[in-house]
Amino acid sequence: MAHAALKGHAALADGRGLDLAIGAAWLVGLGAALRVVDVIVGQSPLAAAVVGAVLVDLLLSRAGVRWDEAGGRPLEGYLRSAVVGAGFGALAVAVPVVLLTLAGAAHVAPGRPSFALALGLVRAGAVAVRDELLFRGLVLAVVARAGLPVAAGLGFSAVAGGAAVALERGSSPASVALVVASGLLFAVLWRRDRGAFQAVGAHAAFALLAGVGLRGGLIEVTWASGLLGAGTHAQGAPAWVAAIGCLAIALVVGRSVGVRRGETSGEASSDRGGAT
Repeated sequence: MAHAALKGHAALADGRGLDLAIGAAWLVGLGAALRVVDVIVGQSPLAAAVVGAVLVDLLLSRAGVRWDEAGGRPLEGYLRSAVVGAGFGALAVAVPVVLLTLAGAAHVAPGRPSFALALGLVRAGAVAVRDELLFRGLVLAVVARAGLPVAAGLGFSAVAGGAAVALERGSSPASVALVVASGLLFAVLWRRDRGAFQAVGAHAAFALLAGVGLRGGLIEVTWASGLLGAGTHAQGAPAWVAAIGCLAIALVVGRSVGVRRGETSGEASSDRGGAT
């Protein structure tokens, strides 16, 4: 009996290891493919983002990563989820702007909206789709198949994005911290919504507002030091304050949807409905 139980545990461990190895291979392979895309169309960041998003979506659909894990919602439900997510992304940008302005470390002036804002929206949406499907959808799906705790999936998906940025030229501790913290927020929103829509909405809003939105597209923010932006563009105090804000929002949202310590991803998927 004991011998059979040990064999059962060993088989379970082997199955988990295989699931995680396959997931890691998908992550590394797609990361390499996106690098090739960047080299081919790197002169156009917008084109690179759109092509990357389409590539990741097509390939990960074959790996079982779905935009909607529950299914059956009407179109209005998806739109509502995206808008709710965008609200969280906007809040994550507003926190450092408001706090550092009150502290005298930032100055806000009216912006001058232009066509660049529309282009920025398209690029932010494409980047959000690409990164959320890759770093959140893929990682959370692999962790669910392996039967690991929800907390592990959230942590792995946040760290995966941070590791990718850490390898880029120009990265800093502040930029990596912000990517990890915002990645945790997006992962919590993915679990909250049981799909990609809230996470993509939050990521797109954050990327748009922290980028062209604060640089004249909506308002003009001048920082005493550092910079708020997506990826390696984030530097100094604005990035650190934004990271803390993202962590705080993620903790509040996580508690509101009952992410329990030790709960497995499979259990969370079966007993929690979408929250929009």
